[in-house]
Amino acid sequence: MGQPAKDAAGSRAPAAFSPTQAAAATLAAVAVGAAASGVWAFSTPATVQQPDTVSYRQSGRFSYDAATARNIVYPAGRLTSPAPIFSPLVSSVAVRFAYRLTVPQGRVEGGRAGLEAVLSSSNGWTRRWPLAPPLPFHGASATVTGTLHVSGLFATIAQVQSLTKDTTDSYTLSLVPQVQAQAVAGTRLLTPVFHPVLRFFIQPSWLQLTLPASASAGAILHPLASRSVAFPVTVAHTVNLLGHPVPAPFLRVTAPLLAFLTAAGAGLLLRTEARRLQQLGETSRVARQYRGLLVDVDSLPFSPTARSIRVGSIEGLVKLAEQCERMILHARGEEGQHLYLLENVGESYYCILHEDAPPPPVRTVPAPAAETRGAPAAPPVS
Repeated sequence: MGQPAKDAAGSRAPAAFSPTQAAAATLAAVAVGAAASGVWAFSTPATVQQPDTVSYRQSGRFSYDAATARNIVYPAGRLTSPAPIFSPLVSSVAVRFAYRLTVPQGRVEGGRAGLEAVLSSSNGWTRRWPLAPPLPFHGASATVTGTLHVSGLFATIAQVQSLTKDTTDSYTLSLVPQVQAQAVAGTRLLTPVFHPVLRFFIQPSWLQLTLPASASAGAILHPLASRSVAFPVTVAHTVNLLGHPVPAPFLRVTAPLLAFLTAAGAGLLLRTEARRLQQLGETSRVARQYRGLLVDVDSLPFSPTARSIRVGSIEGLVKLAEQCERMILHARGEEGQHLYLLENVGESYYCILHEDAPPPPVRTVPAPAAETRGAPAAPPVS
């Protein structure tokens, strides 16, 4: 036996599948996967609740000013924020608060905005009064304006001290905007509120803007607040197939249909293959069905010996080849014989099949002659 035959016989045997069987196996695998997807789709909820986050930003700007006489305290003849307010020089101050709401994922409908003053004492006493009553506004911005009567503020403090006989308490004035806005983001309604505080420390004859140690006057006069709100939303439950999210309701429809079509296709291919094999002779069927295991050679210098085992069927020889992971050598012998040989570790397994018989010839039967219609035949002459 030549070296090429040994190399072929010693190579790893692939699966003995015909192309049709391989295609049917692929369709069957797809059918199983589709059926599994369908089972998952019907066993899981069609929808799930997920949080949908909406962000918005509120900003404001405090300002106050008053006209005064030109002097060394107010050389421009005008008091502007954040300068201190001296009661002997200023009787009233105009205070303003400008508000803006920004919703990147929605639109702002409007709301209500006002401005309130709060006078509080270190002993816990508090008095509130409106500088600008809450009024509706439309759109994303609003400005509220009020008047702070400085002389009246100090008169109130003097009256409290006169009644309580306590002149040691300290007082604080707070300006508090009262803003409630309304915005729409998709189908969700937002109702943000904004109450920043501008504080003044009150001395016997003046008011000074209170600045925290870690903040500047600009930060106090321009308050800013950002927030995100999570809303539960109903979305379709999805499964990741081949890197793409597929909704469960879609799988409930398509998975059973795909499983049926692919299973039917696999069955049709196998049935067609079986019919083709039935129409073939034995050796032709073997060549078609086990082409992945067979290596055709010109001749096999082989004669049965004590270490040779004859296998009763080609199917048995194929099982041995698959178990040993070897190829089967095939050669045509004398008198129409086909020899199939498997060699493994010094032992030989073989099977002999005979050449397919030619199909029987088709006999042509002549059609009977048509009878001639017409006058009856003349009787024989006696």
